[in-house]
Amino acid sequence: KQPVLQLGLAPAHAVGGVLVGQQLPSPVDAEVAALRDEVRTVGLALLDHQSAAERLLGIEWSQGTARTPQVVDALLERVQYDPNLSVRLAAVDALRSDLARNDVSAGLALALEKQESPLIQVALTDALLATGSGTGIDAVRKMLSRSELDPTVRDYLQMALNEADAAAVPQGPEACRDRMHFHPRCM
Repeated sequence: KQPVLQLGLAPAHAVGGVLVGQQLPSPVDAEVAALRDEVRTVGLALLDHQSAAERLLGIEWSQGTARTPQVVDALLERVQYDPNLSVRLAAVDALRSDLARNDVSAGLALALEKQESPLIQVALTDALLATGSGTGIDAVRKMLSRSELDPTVRDYLQMALNEADAAAVPQGPEACRDRMHFHPRCM
């Protein structure tokens, strides 16, 4: 009986319906989440496969998934214990995007202590020094104290540490005045 009121309420109801509909979970969202979980599960299964080629494929898959603690732990395990050098190197590379995480830098530091391969030692050093954390620097310094360390690796580690220290040095007298630094250059 009031067409003007009905005409005014119709668009309001339509907008309200759209807004409510957007807030409701979609079956497509649930399917996408389930698919992501399946991909993560397949990737984790591949990381534990007997074949090195399959483990490498698992590492590649892990790079396309969300980095859950389970995935990070599996990659750190590959870095520390995998018998194949290529798999360990690929796992270090896969973890580079997570270097800001404390558990990753701590896991890589632990792995560095146990590595005998010069290639892995260099790759882990690069990753740890890229974190800029004290944990990484301490791990590299500890590695330098090993008497059985390959001389070429020792030279590389020392050069990398020197570069990391130089990058941490404040540049110019303004840097020392602007911020409180405990570097010898500022004292």
